[in-house]
Amino acid sequence: MNTIEVCQMAAEASTLFEITNTDLKRYYIEMNIKEIVDCMKNVSCFCGAFGTGYPFYVTDEEHNFSLPVITEQLRYNDELLQHAMKSIFFEWSCDRCLSINGSKMPDLKCFCKSCDRIEDQLKPRKVINRLPDLDIWMICQDDQFDNAKSALEKNLYKKNMKTSDNDVLGTVRDVASISLSLANGVFPDKWLPLDIHILKESEFFDVLSKVSSEIFNSINEGTKPYVAIWPDSLRKTWQKDDTPYNFIFDFLFSLTPLDMDSSIRNKIDQVRNSIALMLKKFNSDENVASNLLFAISSDATKRRFENSQLQKVYEGRLKKWGK
Repeated sequence: MNTIEVCQMAAEASTLFEITNTDLKRYYIEMNIKEIVDCMKNVSCFCGAFGTGYPFYVTDEEHNFSLPVITEQLRYNDELLQHAMKSIFFEWSCDRCLSINGSKMPDLKCFCKSCDRIEDQLKPRKVINRLPDLDIWMICQDDQFDNAKSALEKNLYKKNMKTSDNDVLGTVRDVASISLSLANGVFPDKWLPLDIHILKESEFFDVLSKVSSEIFNSINEGTKPYVAIWPDSLRKTWQKDDTPYNFIFDFLFSLTPLDMDSSIRNKIDQVRNSIALMLKKFNSDENVASNLLFAISSDATKRRFENSQLQKVYEGRLKKWGK
């Protein structure tokens, strides 16, 4: 396929998914989450699961969520097409390269980084980054970590749930099909792409234990709060991504418990409560919290937060933490 066709398909599929705001879409997303968590719970050493990112930044603790149309997502999709229209490369050479070299490319970011046969903005990861997916994390017993990865991968693939990296063009076509089905009021026959991460229980408790003090210090010192979390992530295979995530950002913005051992859930609630109490001491709860979030957000996330519904969900989450 040529470059414009590939990017147009991805951009239009993502935009159609974004603007389709129906009960069917909400139900479809709920079923995706349920199936993924069921796959995790069927791993014997499962300790807990939580979601981050979309749609979890618009969910409450009862997993009720609205689906506001995010203008930033529409801009982001259009940006891909604009890059394609300016490209000096007519053919999207990545398609042929992936078919030949795919087995040697578990990490698309690293393998594609030095390629000069397509602009950086049009490389496979940049294309699939526009597509909706589900970021769900599994916490497992420390001594069963490798077994858990293997078992979870098998459980997911048995249900034909896959990551974008396995087949980039296939994923674009699948999301186009999903989006069209939802727009036409039909439950899709495919699942959303996966973005699955796995952590040892001790690792999760370790990062969780650092959150309150890091936020307190950042408020006092005017610094950006940062706690690194570096899970194994399922791409083509299990791998460490090139950089860790900032756990503070995910904890504030979207971390949503899905199914957890009581010990883990209680610890999360304790940290949330300590943050709520801390913010009250500074006498400007949401302002301080919003400033914290903005300090560690990308420009794209800041633009997302121009949506009033996202702001209300975030403020409501913090108020519940205090209760």
